[in-house]
Amino acid sequence: MLAWFGKKWDLSDIPPPWGDRPSIYEHIRAHIAADRTGLKEGGESLPDDEKVWSKSQVRWVAGGLDGAFGAHGRPGEKRNAAASVFGSLKRATHAASLKNLQRLYDSAAGNSALDYIDPFLELLVNDATCGERARSPNRKVVCSGGA
Repeated sequence: MLAWFGKKWDLSDIPPPWGDRPSIYEHIRAHIAADRTGLKEGGESLPDDEKVWSKSQVRWVAGGLDGAFGAHGRPGEKRNAAASVFGSLKRATHAASLKNLQRLYDSAAGNSALDYIDPFLELLVNDATCGERARSPNRKVVCSGGA
């Protein structure tokens, strides 16, 4: 789909940046209650809880922090975060290495996805379509700086 995803991208020889900690996805799957709605005991405590909450005296209800602050950041900070995550993603897809995956992981983990998702998606769409738009004879279609 995206030109920079076109080549083979193999991560099988690269250890995950988070080490041997279980992923949140694996944790939740392991705690899904088959007989009722919700999670089994222990499911509400996520694998990164200690890291996230160790330096805080206040603990938010699940989703509360994102809900309270997710839409109120400054646009420049959101764009910077989006550019950081996007650049890291692009580097990791061009050259899969532990260093590039660690950079992507750190960039994504260091920012709230709710803060940067909109400008990130703009960057992704613009990058994915820029090559085609740059060939257009219509000046309104050509990417800024892409022609």
